[in-house]
Amino acid sequence: MKFNLFRDQNEYDVISISHFFYPRVGGLEYVAYTLMSEFARKGKRGIAIFGSDKRYSSSINGFESVSFKTFNLFNGTYPIFFIDFVVFVTKTLLNNPNSKVIIHSRHLISSLITAILCVLLKHPFSIVEHNAGPIYFQNKIINEIGNWIDIKLFGTVYKWAYKIIAVSQTSKKWLSKRYKIDKKDINVIYNAYPGKNFTGKIKKENLVVWAAKWIKVKNPEIALKAFVNLAVKYPKWKFVVIGEGPNLKIPNKVPGNVEIIPKLMGYEELQRLLSKSKIYVNTSLSEGLSIGIIDACAAGNIPVISNAPSNIELSKVTACSKYIFKRNSLKDLQDKIQIAIKDSGEEKAYENIRLSTLENFNKREMARRYVESLFEYNNKISRISIVVPVYNEEKYIHGVLRRLTSISFGKGMRKEIIIVEDGSTDKTLNRIKKFIEKYKGKDSLRVLIHDRNKGKSQSVVSGIKITTGDLVVVNDADLEYNPKDLVKFVNEFKKDPSVGVIYGNRFNRNNKFINIAHRVGNITLTMFSNIFTLHRGFMVKDMETCYKMGRSEIYKSIIENISSTSNFGIEPELTAQFSKTHYNGKKVQIREIDISYKPRGTKDGKKMDWFKHGVEAISEIIRFNTESAKNYKRSYQKLDNKLYSKLH
Repeated sequence: MKFNLFRDQNEYDVISISHFFYPRVGGLEYVAYTLMSEFARKGKRGIAIFGSDKRYSSSINGFESVSFKTFNLFNGTYPIFFIDFVVFVTKTLLNNPNSKVIIHSRHLISSLITAILCVLLKHPFSIVEHNAGPIYFQNKIINEIGNWIDIKLFGTVYKWAYKIIAVSQTSKKWLSKRYKIDKKDINVIYNAYPGKNFTGKIKKENLVVWAAKWIKVKNPEIALKAFVNLAVKYPKWKFVVIGEGPNLKIPNKVPGNVEIIPKLMGYEELQRLLSKSKIYVNTSLSEGLSIGIIDACAAGNIPVISNAPSNIELSKVTACSKYIFKRNSLKDLQDKIQIAIKDSGEEKAYENIRLSTLENFNKREMARRYVESLFEYNNKISRISIVVPVYNEEKYIHGVLRRLTSISFGKGMRKEIIIVEDGSTDKTLNRIKKFIEKYKGKDSLRVLIHDRNKGKSQSVVSGIKITTGDLVVVNDADLEYNPKDLVKFVNEFKKDPSVGVIYGNRFNRNNKFINIAHRVGNITLTMFSNIFTLHRGFMVKDMETCYKMGRSEIYKSIIENISSTSNFGIEPELTAQFSKTHYNGKKVQIREIDISYKPRGTKDGKKMDWFKHGVEAISEIIRFNTESAKNYKRSYQKLDNKLYSKLH
């Protein structure tokens, strides 16, 4: 890959990150592969980045794949990635700033590295969580430490994620409870059957199959015990245990109709076996949404599965709840296998399960929902609302309104200008009225008058509450900002429907600051704010900028929680709120655009005292980033009871 920091065109639409990938056996691996294949079928350019036993790259099924050699822990189930992986992912993100990044599961080194890089590079990512239970280790102390690290370290990946997708309702409930995530911020898209559909009549044999890694969470020992016990009673049946790992001691002697295959089969080989078997057994203590079970059901197997919550959910969808057994209960497992053996005499039993599985876990439907979730949005933008808070700006207000009314956002785009007159003591209100009386344009001009001065923050709140546009932005009533820059903002929203808020960045090479304290102070406050918001995946170059254009739905969802009553507290509070907000199950995605800026001095009417307002801003950054949403709303409601306004 050629590295180009200033690349305009994306090479890839989708970047997939997983610890392993097809052809390695595993549910996560199959889902990641199937998803990329379906994206390619829909014309999306993709690259899958993952680990294996060697470094290689290839094109497969319409997308590119790049593998990095890893050092594997825990019997080869947990890969550790090195600096070459970090460098490659960094370059890929930089070269594809608008691509959709999908990280598979949060508890992997590949996931944590990619999430950190995405935060640093301000590249939104979505995480697909395949698990619905805690981490399992043999040693109890290591198990406790591992789960603590999972919650405290890997759990932060969810806070940074633009979108969280769970593979089952069970997984959603578990994620919400364990990591304290609001359920409305978690989407559910079922895993899908990745193989080929079996057509025609399937010739079945008396086979019972268990296939998975021999690790504690899969509980292979109880399956082998049940198979050994039942083999004597059912000599015409064959019981097969397939897998590899440390948690299964193979006995020296087993019945002749029990076969132990100490290796993981390739996917196609396993599919051929499942097409012949009648019963599939899953003894897992915990599952996300088992692809193994879905595969087996799609191949016409009766699933005898543990009562892990996600298994119960799956059994209800496939109408086979009668075969659920109590986890870790040998007797219950044996009883349910015997019921399945009895039912397997009727072809209709497993045929109904097969058809139900293919209908409910369809890979085309899975891909459609992912594409809809990641790429397709309702992006109707036809009106912009510009809120102008005004206090004693008789010298500049006419020029500001003339600039705002003169700009065009393109054909079919209407403009609404809401002027909030905040109890000025000079001729500001008269100047506003004269401008409106003489104005002959098509823009909607509205004036909201405060009976007394309430400060910029509450003026902004008052104005936003009555906006009717699809996009909302605040424009100060001086001439420091150039409203023509807002055209670039609107175009960016139209181009990328996933963008929620765009910040204007004044700190670029085209702008000169007449006051060094102004520049240093703003940069310092921005860095301080970023300290509080970075762990939520939110970081900006210019926190104090007035230009924060956002979608109306996002502004309206947070405006009731704005409690600042100072002149300049609105900027750190909006930033804190944006960093905490999820809308329609998605984290607010930000962009930044360089803007022009011509600062005025105190002689020209600037109202900021750098020391006083700087100290005030620091305290507000701390407050707004640590105070609960409940307290926000209560303090605003107290103020709102005193609010008086007159609309012209």
